[in-house]
Amino acid sequence: MRKLLMPPRGSIFIYAFLSFSIAMGQPSAGNSTPPAQPIDSATSLYHKYLGDEDPIFNGTEHLVSDANFRGFSYFQSATATKGFVLYDELPYKDMDLLYDLMTDQLVLQDKAQYLITLRTDKVGSFTLFGHQFIHTPLGPGFYDMLYSGRLTILAKRTKVIEKTIDAGEITRTVVSKDYYYALLNDKYYPLPNESRLLDLLADKKRECRLYLRTNKIKYNKDPEQAIISIAGYYNQISR
Repeated sequence: MRKLLMPPRGSIFIYAFLSFSIAMGQPSAGNSTPPAQPIDSATSLYHKYLGDEDPIFNGTEHLVSDANFRGFSYFQSATATKGFVLYDELPYKDMDLLYDLMTDQLVLQDKAQYLITLRTDKVGSFTLFGHQFIHTPLGPGFYDMLYSGRLTILAKRTKVIEKTIDAGEITRTVVSKDYYYALLNDKYYPLPNESRLLDLLADKKRECRLYLRTNKIKYNKDPEQAIISIAGYYNQISR
């Protein structure tokens, strides 16, 4: 178990400086875009000051499963990859991250190569491999925001172990299972198949069906790309 770290005494000063810098970076009247540099500088100073005692390193050790199975439990890669995380309302850039889809937990690799499980309740959102993961009312854990607009598409990423028996030999294989959802008019809808999606878009159902046929988009071949394509088209013609 990794030892929990207490915030240093000087962190109160850094928090105060951070708040002051962010306040100084707020837009003045007539300027709606706040300068990013003061905020980035302040957060960088904060993280640099705390070093290994930064709150994001205050977690439990992530134990890598030694189960005998084919594949890996993480999103996209079994190797820690640079990503962004909003943790305890503070932004952290270029962090070495892993997203365990079996436990639905975000894992951080520190400079000493330790793997730390981040507290899910403190992770506001994170971005990994160009995918933004957020919390939703659909349930606990994280959801991949695939497309944002009037019609928003989300995916729940999971992995499970499937067992097969061949000639008395048991093989355990990690298999991805993704579940898709639509957010439309402030309501969430599961998308188990193409028909459910088109029924949901009843006001533009004919147009969306024609769009799929014209562009030779096969839902069964690649459901995720088909859903994203339909969402983009629907949002375009529904303006």
